[in-house]
Amino acid sequence: MRYEEALGWLYARQRFGIKQGLDNMARLLAALEDPQKGFDAFHVTGSNGKGSVSAFLDEALRSTHSDVGRYVSPHLTTFTERVTVGGREIPRSEVALLTEQLVPVVEGLEREGARATFFEVVTALAFLYFRRRRIKVAVVEVGMGGRWDATNLVRPAACVITNVGLEHTDRLGSTVGAIAAEKAGILKPGAPAVTRAVGEAYDVVRRRAREVGAALRFVSAPDATESLDGTRCTLTYQGAPVDVKLGLLGRHQAENAALAAAALEATPAWAPTPDRLVAALAKTRWPGRLEPVSQGPLVLLDGAHNAPACEVLAGFIERVVRPRRTHAVFGALRDKNVPGMVRALAPAIDRWVVTAVPNERGLPPEQVAATLRDEGRPAAIETDTVEAIRLLHAEAAPEDVLFVTGSLFLVGAARAALLKTETDPPVPHAILQ
Repeated sequence: MRYEEALGWLYARQRFGIKQGLDNMARLLAALEDPQKGFDAFHVTGSNGKGSVSAFLDEALRSTHSDVGRYVSPHLTTFTERVTVGGREIPRSEVALLTEQLVPVVEGLEREGARATFFEVVTALAFLYFRRRRIKVAVVEVGMGGRWDATNLVRPAACVITNVGLEHTDRLGSTVGAIAAEKAGILKPGAPAVTRAVGEAYDVVRRRAREVGAALRFVSAPDATESLDGTRCTLTYQGAPVDVKLGLLGRHQAENAALAAAALEATPAWAPTPDRLVAALAKTRWPGRLEPVSQGPLVLLDGAHNAPACEVLAGFIERVVRPRRTHAVFGALRDKNVPGMVRALAPAIDRWVVTAVPNERGLPPEQVAATLRDEGRPAAIETDTVEAIRLLHAEAAPEDVLFVTGSLFLVGAARAALLKTETDPPVPHAILQ
């Protein structure tokens, strides 16, 4: 099996949609002799910040342990970004080899009535790769929710719940409390847990932690100084303050770093020394999250993909970017609260160009532009993302700041075009049928 054939078979599983429940995943992993039982996991969920916390944890763990696994989703430009060991993406040859091994197992379970989804199969592939590499610890990001997520069969060293907001309400529940209950489903007996959830969400998480016997710590936001050159903060780690300059921009990243540090502190077997933690947090990079990709004007890619994330981005602009003039290339998915995203971000952006998101769930640009007009923010429409960026770039002054935001799929496409990064080969259409 070639890499593009493997991608075709994997992506074809998307026709089965998203399923909540662990029965099929448990059967699939059992048929593979339970590869997830061979490593400890830092299990990370939340409405925003999962990827950044995972990146901080991965870098910090690798400061002491060479072979650390990481599993995240979605990817920006290539499928191999989802699975790394030691900071290196899974080779394409391994994706092909492991997919070839998975095909007969998955198809055998299908004949018994257990139909595995795309995310379930990719999760199994990641765990198989971790077993092949004989890793002992991994950072595992939840795909959606927590309780019924395919990742929720790992053996947690610690659990992280970043925060809780209204998201995926069609699947997780229509209230913050209901969604918090889903995310708190990752908590396990004896595994320490940390969170930044507040209000009703915190009450739900705390109640669940007591029910299962998990020690829970609420992590306060550290004092932070932010600029376009970086974010500085002071964290409390192993009983003492440590001053850190983070490798990621934005005050919210200080909160994510504090969560990662608290999770490590709660697991002495995996915790690095303070000096190594400081160095790791400074080295951490997470593409597509307030990522600078060019200057004159400054272009920042930020995958703010829901209303709370847009509020965070708007706050960053008001505190750090103003009084510079701001521009945005914006696109969103149809299953997001686009009016809420627009309301949060509109006051912080001076000029808008709406573009198409390269995903079947993308909301037509005309509808996004109409929402902006409702907020008194006229927007141009340019369906080609590269042309949209060129349009704004040509009209912006050198001191202006241009954002590409609204969807990680949009940010991934923009990043590949601007940085000329490697992308996946096209999957033959016949394979997807």
